[in-house]
Amino acid sequence: MKKFLSLESFIFSFFFFLLTGIISLIALHVLALSFPTIIQTILILIVLVFLFFRLEIPKKKKKNTVIYMGGIGMSVLLIYLIILSTGGITSPFLIFSHLAAIAFAFLITPLAGLAFILASVITLALNIPFDVTSRNFVNADPFVTSLYFLSYIQISPFTYWLAREYSKKDEWSHVLEKQMEMFKTEEEQFLKNIIEAVIVVDTKMKIVYTNENAKKLSPNNEKIAGQKMTNLYTFKDREGRTITESWPPFEHALTTKHSQVFENVQILLNNGEVLLVTMIILPIVQNSKTVALNLIIREESKTQIQEAS
Repeated sequence: MKKFLSLESFIFSFFFFLLTGIISLIALHVLALSFPTIIQTILILIVLVFLFFRLEIPKKKKKNTVIYMGGIGMSVLLIYLIILSTGGITSPFLIFSHLAAIAFAFLITPLAGLAFILASVITLALNIPFDVTSRNFVNADPFVTSLYFLSYIQISPFTYWLAREYSKKDEWSHVLEKQMEMFKTEEEQFLKNIIEAVIVVDTKMKIVYTNENAKKLSPNNEKIAGQKMTNLYTFKDREGRTITESWPPFEHALTTKHSQVFENVQILLNNGEVLLVTMIILPIVQNSKTVALNLIIREESKTQIQEAS
């Protein structure tokens, strides 16, 4: 489980966001970038952020740390430049910082959202002496300004709680996914070691899996997966009728999800022998729907086909 209360994570995120805020303040008030330059910078950042979210964020594994942090930094710089260049605490785009806090809480850690809110409050406060609109707003009514800042940070607990709950569910889904993979591996190992021949077919009677004993019964044991079962195996019922894909027991098992056992089923082998077997049909059900059939072939006896004299 992630350590949601990791102090190191919070401190690193806070100073990272605050440094980005200071850079944006320097760009606007120390370097005194012109309005066209600011617009061009914002447009360039929009393109870079778009590429970052399009190419880097979808990666579930092996994220490049430098690129990842660079993309987050460009996103923060873009948000700060838009807000600070349009009035600071009076900017109509201030809502972008709330949305970003929620996004960072999900993308990084829940504490990262809190760190961003705190860094944004400090950045906006540092911007007041340099921004005429913000300064006039504060001078008009300091008490209202204080309430304004309090209302701004009130999203922090909600952001933290929402991201934490989501992260917990996401981690549990990863745990369940690993367990499912482990169960699948164990199941395949079990099927490999079983002494009977095992053939798993989908609802269209195409072969999904065969163990080694089942491969020995097929004339072409190299290319089995994906083939129609009736193209590789010749089965006959106890009356000697060829078993096809529409054999009633197959359709019955797919429909009712009930297992069935049939004795004296014949398999014609390449060497002229007829293998007498018991066929056990076990439906494989997922989400209340039959998705495959597990056919267990248990050998009873072998007989040689007699040639007509």
